[in-house]
Amino acid sequence: MSNVHQPCEICLCALPDDPFEPCSCSQIQSPEFYKWGEGTNSVYNTTNFEVICAGEMRIHVSYKNASGLVERTIRYADELEEIGIKTDKDLQAHHDKGEEHFYEAMNPWFEVWSKIDADVFSDPIYELDEAVAVAIQWQEEHDKKGQD
Repeated sequence: MSNVHQPCEICLCALPDDPFEPCSCSQIQSPEFYKWGEGTNSVYNTTNFEVICAGEMRIHVSYKNASGLVERTIRYADELEEIGIKTDKDLQAHHDKGEEHFYEAMNPWFEVWSKIDADVFSDPIYELDEAVAVAIQWQEEHDKKGQD
């Protein structure tokens, strides 16, 4: 069976033709790739629950380019891509180079929030698929109860 025209549950993009090939978002599970601005960012929604990316991101990086040594602070996901970090594997490779090259002083995380009860929210979660699974499970439990 083909995945053509079936959207990914997480990122909503079209799934690859090969049913055994995961969506490209499976390679970007880390919350660092979902930090798009200050405050929280909505990443995934069910009817009554929302996965948000929270926290502040501050990554200090040092690298060489044609102009010499560059030192900068990364705050948002698009800045990761500017330095060639596009997947979890890329992110880990930079971490592995050591703190003198890549130091994550502050990192974001995911949380699941209820849209109907502000007192209902998850502990921090550090992988997108886990956060989405929690939101879906909570929605299914809510629907079984028949509550609004």
